[in-house]
Amino acid sequence: MPLFANSGWLLGSNIPNFLSLLKELFICIMIDDTVFYWVHRSLHHPLIYKHIHKQHHAFKQPIALATEYSHPIEDFSNTFATVLGPLLLKSHSVVFYTYTTLKLVQSLDAHSSYNLPFSPFSFIETMDCAPAHDFHHTHNAGNFGGFFIFWDWLCGTDQRYMLHLEKNKTNPAY
Repeated sequence: MPLFANSGWLLGSNIPNFLSLLKELFICIMIDDTVFYWVHRSLHHPLIYKHIHKQHHAFKQPIALATEYSHPIEDFSNTFATVLGPLLLKSHSVVFYTYTTLKLVQSLDAHSSYNLPFSPFSFIETMDCAPAHDFHHTHNAGNFGGFFIFWDWLCGTDQRYMLHLEKNKTNPAY
């Protein structure tokens, strides 16, 4: 495949071992989460929002299909954030496909409108995908992160959500 050949990605029989795969997936998540946060936050700037990101926010109560409902510029930036990690790491194609699948599943989960008890994206305290993203869509405020809440916490863009959680301890999404 020319894309892989020209990118420096590894193909063939040198499939990474399980620990290498986990390490690269973690690095990909960190790169993606950083790029996604800053791009997503910038898409909420008043001069940009109405032209690009408003299409995605047509879903006030997100559904899984809303994951991919976006302006072409936003779609490109989301794809860029997703593939940047494997490109920078010159990862094996197995890492690329595993990571892009993981990212799609995470995005579908975040747009499911359910805080599923068996979701792998709910087990770690610093991951708050579906409830945080539900709040983001229903209130159009903060929670710009993807996998983790780190950037929202660091930049204070989670304040309205945290107040909301405190006020509604019994149902975090609403």
